[in-house]
Amino acid sequence: IGLGFAIPADLAIDEAHEIIATGRVAHAYLGLVAAPVSPEAASVSGVAEGLVVKALDPGGPAQAAGLATGDIITAIDGVPATSTTQLVVLTLRKRPGDVVEVGYERDGVKRTAHITLGTQPPGT
Repeated sequence: IGLGFAIPADLAIDEAHEIIATGRVAHAYLGLVAAPVSPEAASVSGVAEGLVVKALDPGGPAQAAGLATGDIITAIDGVPATSTTQLVVLTLRKRPGDVVEVGYERDGVKRTAHITLGTQPPGT
């Protein structure tokens, strides 16, 4: 169909072992939707560069850790947040139950949240 992508071999092997052991794969889940804040947009609007939280799943891991819509995620496990791809990679590399440190800003105040990743609900 013309779609191409690569899956790291170590990820494929880990998932194969999990399927053999349990019959399914459990992916980590943050429970948020985010969009990038470009340097230009950050400068114009006076907010931090990073990822703006656009939506939260009610009762999801991010909301339970204290994040709110409109927060700007500035760092994920100590690495500057620059792309939503980082969130996708995080859910593939981490396991449900792992804790992720997220630096964020709300109303110009820098904060830190520790998000305990959940298990991705079916159909998401």
